[in-house]
Amino acid sequence: AKKRADAASAQGIHEAEQSLRREEGEAKLEEAKQELRLARLAKEQVIKLKQLSDEIDRQNKSLEQSLAVEKAKDDATHELRQRRYTLDASLTKVNLEKEMIDATKEVYARLPISEVKLVSFAGGGGGAQGLRGLLPQVVEAMEAVDVVSQRQL
Repeated sequence: AKKRADAASAQGIHEAEQSLRREEGEAKLEEAKQELRLARLAKEQVIKLKQLSDEIDRQNKSLEQSLAVEKAKDDATHELRQRRYTLDASLTKVNLEKEMIDATKEVYARLPISEVKLVSFAGGGGGAQGLRGLLPQVVEAMEAVDVVSQRQL
């Protein structure tokens, strides 16, 4: 009976040891799986951060290009205006009157009408006097131009 009890006891101890080893092995396996998952998650996070960084770089470059194009347009517009101001400053009275006539022609060309008949009751003389009767806005422009012309003389 003692041998049986010792055998049963030894078998119980043996089974407990094997169960313990199996649990230790499973714990090590689960720990290794967790480490692999963590490593994979870390790698995915690095890849996502790199993608975000690349996207931000692309957006920044696109914005820089847009700003450069806008600056070039602004510079060109500024240069054209500067040239126009320089040209306007050097115009004579006759040239200014021709510019006013051209401006009036351009205004009437843009109007959505098929036929224009102009009658001026502003008193004879024609020329600049006729324009003064046709477009009040042109009168103001002519007066401003006259002031500038007188300053140049």
